[in-house]
Amino acid sequence: MNVRLEFKNTSYLDVQNVSVILLIQGSEQIKPMQKSEDGWYTQLLLEPGDSMYKFLINNEIRLNDPSANVYMPDDSEELWSVIVIDDLGFRLYNNEQYEVNVEDYSVTNIVTEIPDVVNRKSFNLTMDKSVVTRFEFNHITGIHAITAVWFNPRGEVHESTENLLYADEKDPESSVFMWFWMQLNEADREYPEGIWTMKLFVDGSYVLEDQYTIVKRFAYTSAGRF
Repeated sequence: MNVRLEFKNTSYLDVQNVSVILLIQGSEQIKPMQKSEDGWYTQLLLEPGDSMYKFLINNEIRLNDPSANVYMPDDSEELWSVIVIDDLGFRLYNNEQYEVNVEDYSVTNIVTEIPDVVNRKSFNLTMDKSVVTRFEFNHITGIHAITAVWFNPRGEVHESTENLLYADEKDPESSVFMWFWMQLNEADREYPEGIWTMKLFVDGSYVLEDQYTIVKRFAYTSAGRF
């Protein structure tokens, strides 16, 4: 069956190129997509069964297809977009609509479960070990890929992290908390001073972003600098 995949132009990412990652028998195959007037596209010839894929933006950011109707985790619990084709060559769709809501989020320098924390907008490389974002999700149905992408002041991707989100089986109405953090003390990483940006995606859809400042300033006491 011939299937056309599309990635639309967006204002929340500076897209230079897009590829589709196909997961075939546990191995990833990357196929570059072609540029169109309103985004990127490719044609796939798929056999009956489940075809798992993701978009790769600028050779760095892995995102699910927001228009996909089915998602499925692999053996390593990474969530993939799925195209399901039956034995007659027809594409099958999931009639159930899954939801998730971002109820609240905060930014601090430690991983904590304390409900009320002081939000930080500035971090010091000489004192802070990490930038930590905590998200509260509720009204969760189904399974979702939550992706946080961190950009340095030059607009370059510093790192991208994905976690799986699903409701608590024992208390499905309760909120679920998730933390994403960026280490500030890795010797092999560069941390340019200035305004950094974190962007959050749910199943490949842009949800929100926040900015904060990273500086390098030394603190002084009566004993001198530390």
